[in-house]
Amino acid sequence: MTANETVFKTSGTVNYALVPLHCYEEERAILKPAKMNKSGENQWCTSEGVYLDDDGKEHTLFFMLPTQRCYGLNTNYDKSQKQAEASGDVSKADGFQLAYPITSLKTMNKATKDENYIRMVFDSLYNKTVERMKEEANNKKTEMPRNAVISIKGADGNMTEAVKPLYAHPNIKDTKIPNKEKPERTYIKLLSRGKGSKGQKVTVQSNFYGPGDIKMSHLSLIGEKGNGDWEICCKWDGAYWGAHGPTSSIGGSVRLRIYDATVTPGSSGLPSDRMAPRNTAPAVEQDYGDKAEYDDPSGESNEDFEREAPKKKKGKEPTKKPVKKVKVPSKSKKRIAEAQKHKQRKQQKEESDSESDSGSGSESE
Repeated sequence: MTANETVFKTSGTVNYALVPLHCYEEERAILKPAKMNKSGENQWCTSEGVYLDDDGKEHTLFFMLPTQRCYGLNTNYDKSQKQAEASGDVSKADGFQLAYPITSLKTMNKATKDENYIRMVFDSLYNKTVERMKEEANNKKTEMPRNAVISIKGADGNMTEAVKPLYAHPNIKDTKIPNKEKPERTYIKLLSRGKGSKGQKVTVQSNFYGPGDIKMSHLSLIGEKGNGDWEICCKWDGAYWGAHGPTSSIGGSVRLRIYDATVTPGSSGLPSDRMAPRNTAPAVEQDYGDKAEYDDPSGESNEDFEREAPKKKKGKEPTKKPVKKVKVPSKSKKRIAEAQKHKQRKQQKEESDSESDSGSGSESE
């Protein structure tokens, strides 16, 4: 769903605005005061983000991100689930996210028009989060948790120490040094409910559409299986206030979610079209090996497939005893030969009589 101008609509009970990047107006985006979560825990809370129409009516903000090559979904685990993370047990995950590059590798030094627009929108939403945090820290009646308030006081004017930057270069492996040879990226979570670390089922609400506009499972896009071009519709959920790790000074962050996306999987630098001609030779039965070699490439087992086991012969094959050669006298050989010739002539005569009685050029079986 795209548009050349902002569209304000109502779907059911939800008012939403789909805003093209070049139509985004900063003054319409409002970040509301911090509000305690429904559970009553005083460890974290959120601020709702809304986008106003000309009449001041509030709408949920959606916007399309420029198409970029992404490298599949990542799984989020709680620090208590190290074993599940190592084994890849997604039932213990708390959610999923995607690393989205702000530019491509080719446009790092010269961004496209849309890439500049998305940077502008991201900067606007980040600045609104910083300003809201400052206001909450000076409000004695704020519902923001104390750990978030403390983080801004400890930032000493450097707000990147209090509010998590929305995008940044990835670090060089096993270091905290930014790798400036790679594009800046942001991590966007999927819309989901439940936490596997608490024994809850994680329900993903984000939708994905593959080639042929066929709906895809998020599980089919984890890791390398999700490599490809992503066209993402992003939802602004406002801001999150609370701790961002046991050793982090961060107390706030922008909340972005993937609403839906069109995903075209493919290897980097290679087209997705088939170029080899169709194989028109008739199919023949072949031995392709054991059952394990028939595994579905999607990762799902096919329990209906059973290869017929080779039939084993019962018992041992009888061993043939060697035949003793008996010397036959020459007279006996002559009598045996004459008897065989007589038998052969009689058989030929009977076959000749049978053919003349049938009256047909075809033989019955």
